[in-house]
Amino acid sequence: MYKDMRAWRVENGVNGLFQSDPQGLAYPNTQQLLQVYPHFYFNTDKYGRPVYIELLGRTDAAALFATISVEDLIRYHIWTWERYLRQYLPACSKAAGRHICTTTVIIDLAGLSLLNFNSATQKLLTAFSKIDQDYYPEHLGTMFVINTPLIFRGIWAAVQPLLQERTRKKIIILGTDYLPELTKMVPIERLPTIFGGTAPLDPSYRSSGPWQEQAQLQERASEGGAADASVSICTSGEQVGKEGAEAGAAGGPVATLA
Repeated sequence: MYKDMRAWRVENGVNGLFQSDPQGLAYPNTQQLLQVYPHFYFNTDKYGRPVYIELLGRTDAAALFATISVEDLIRYHIWTWERYLRQYLPACSKAAGRHICTTTVIIDLAGLSLLNFNSATQKLLTAFSKIDQDYYPEHLGTMFVINTPLIFRGIWAAVQPLLQERTRKKIIILGTDYLPELTKMVPIERLPTIFGGTAPLDPSYRSSGPWQEQAQLQERASEGGAADASVSICTSGEQVGKEGAEAGAAGGPVATLA
């Protein structure tokens, strides 16, 4: 698997993608993109892992593809993965005082309709699923899908075959009464107000968390020509089955990619 991963990184020019552009200047429409496709990292869960949020019900598919092409969005998706590995995880590990290599994900489907899905969206979902599972494996801790509407059954039937079994087992599907379950993983003071938490959310959907200081340091290092050469990723031995185990020492090997 890692041989294929290395080959993919070389073939697609992934090595150095984030280090050469830590501010994402290659994607000048990011602010507009976030308004039509709200996605961001917001604080950490009770184990110190970054919390990634997508407001899919607020995504405007037509406006999204008017803002950025499918190909550029896929490239941006890869760039955000590299930022996560090289900036967010190291900062969370430092803040937690232990190795952090997984994420809690919250997918909010409030307001979702079939208008959110078309041939371009399906192409995107297929591409994202392959990239996430083949080239950035073992980083999902738990995924909460909340505010699931009636149409979700049909959408899930289309999406489920794209997911590997190990990924499906980490997904918890909830309706509108999600808060009691969600706060078992993310303290209410770290949840944004839109989910019933007490933490204010920037209306521009800017990511916020312990990585913000790390971001400033890396931007200065980039301006000075310095860049880190490697990144650690979780392997199946390190991706533990019980969430509480992550609070202890890492239990498996770590693969390093140039």
